[in-house]
Amino acid sequence: MKIILIHGFAATIQSNWFPWIEKKVNHELGISVQAISLPNSIKPNLHEWIESLNEEVSDPDETTLFIAHSLGCITLLKYIERLPTNVIIGGIILISAFDERIPLIPLINPFVEKKPDYAVITSKVKNIKVVSSTNDVIVPSKYTKKVAKELQTTLIEIPKAGHFTTQDGYTSFPELYSLVITILNSL
Repeated sequence: MKIILIHGFAATIQSNWFPWIEKKVNHELGISVQAISLPNSIKPNLHEWIESLNEEVSDPDETTLFIAHSLGCITLLKYIERLPTNVIIGGIILISAFDERIPLIPLINPFVEKKPDYAVITSKVKNIKVVSSTNDVIVPSKYTKKVAKELQTTLIEIPKAGHFTTQDGYTSFPELYSLVITILNSL
């Protein structure tokens, strides 16, 4: 079993709830979490981010669970889309996902110029969970809901969680830990 954590725009592997989930999963479940440090998170480049995943993630398979936040979500979807057709991923949890332009951050428009091929992605992933907040001003829930629909899964909405960042009080994320347990139990 391996869990891969993918941060978003202007974040690092030490941001928000990432250290907490890494420690919690390792301590409670005895599973190590690999947090991927994506390059230039202030001026992200889609090609560089996907290349980084290709270099850092070895042989994803049915025992692999990816957890991605915000810009990390579209990056993960495009990474999975490019994997060989015989690769099956155990699960993904997408938090504040989007696949279209976000008005507040035009710098990331190149990430969403082309929509992911959702049919290809859903054929390669066994368990998909998509999470949004009712008051996310950076990635409003309507964007995340569209992604959940494309991935043929139900949106999990958490009341008043903002963008799930430290500024929103998210240095821990118990709801995420529960989702991890749910997916691990199904693998």
